[in-house]
Amino acid sequence: MRRSILLAAHRAYAEPGNGAAITMATLLRWLADAGFEAAAVTSGLIEQAPDLSITRHHDTLNLLRHAAQPRAVVTGWNGPVAITAVETGRNPDGMGEVQFGALAAEIVASRRPTHVLTYGADPCLEPALAAARAAGAQIITTVHACGFIDRAYFHHTDRVITHSAFMAQFFRDQIGLDSTSLPPAMTWSAVVTPDPDPIFLTFINPAAHKGVVPFAALAQRLARERPDIPILVVASGGRTAALAALPDLAKHPALLVCPPRDPREIYGITKLLLVPTLSPEPFGRVAAEAMMNGIPPLVSDRGALPETVGTGGIVLPLPAWLTHTANRMPTDAEMAHWYDTVIRLWDDDAAYARASAAARHAAATLYDEQWQRRRYVDYFTDTGPFPPLFAP
Repeated sequence: MRRSILLAAHRAYAEPGNGAAITMATLLRWLADAGFEAAAVTSGLIEQAPDLSITRHHDTLNLLRHAAQPRAVVTGWNGPVAITAVETGRNPDGMGEVQFGALAAEIVASRRPTHVLTYGADPCLEPALAAARAAGAQIITTVHACGFIDRAYFHHTDRVITHSAFMAQFFRDQIGLDSTSLPPAMTWSAVVTPDPDPIFLTFINPAAHKGVVPFAALAQRLARERPDIPILVVASGGRTAALAALPDLAKHPALLVCPPRDPREIYGITKLLLVPTLSPEPFGRVAAEAMMNGIPPLVSDRGALPETVGTGGIVLPLPAWLTHTANRMPTDAEMAHWYDTVIRLWDDDAAYARASAAARHAAATLYDEQWQRRRYVDYFTDTGPFPPLFAP
């Protein structure tokens, strides 16, 4: 039986540092390995890497550029996945989006996929999704954030994947949406470093909703009391200006900032990972990846993070008033649990070894790759019948 899947997304394919984009690219590879014909039609929208141009990104993927109007089109292969993309810009690009929507509709008509995978709920894709559904394709939408609380977003959708039980319950409560909770597709070899040299307390993505303010409060106390603990900030998604605007942070004697890099490089030099997220986190991919490397993640109690780490991470509270719009820093007392946990794990080798072993064990239990592959293949080969998308 022929099975083919098309990713249709107004986003750059496999954008570095973008968890949703990496998840989709990984999933396509997994399904291709399972016998699906896999393809993607994407655009040039870069969401997370502020200094990455779409032309440079497509060149890195070894895609062939063709002259087209109003925007160039690239084609090629990323492993077993056929890629076609319109090089729309980073900012709103009306003409490019019209061109992208038309190209997506053409590819739907020519490839006649049995499944179409999408995320982002972009209006320019509606004609292609409607045509695919009318031709009998199953439209599967994946949701990576809490912002899609409107049934209209799922107008052309047959089934929905959320990446945590927290997210599934959130959408059930908000709009009566029935979804399937599956952790993001994660290939261990892409994130696990073979030769670690853990020396840093690491924070990834210095954005407001990811907790740059509580991180800064913790880093400032460490600068005063434990300047021997080196801190690494990976500017994935958030710009370093968010750090520069925070008082006294630049005075830390051992704080380094780097751009997005191969995750194996980052985890290879990380001893502890900070995930002080302030928004309702839909999953927390970096926490799961840290555990795969035996790195204990220290996570907030927001959203799905406690579920993501299970027994492999340390869940720490943040003040209830502290949200991404807060206009003041938490006090040392309010961040004491975070500070004390960092110091304990940094100084007590036995405590760190136990936490590291717990992280590895939880990752193997929760995110075993072969088990996850089977779950996704079973999901995409299921012929139904399926429950209604929305409760009556």
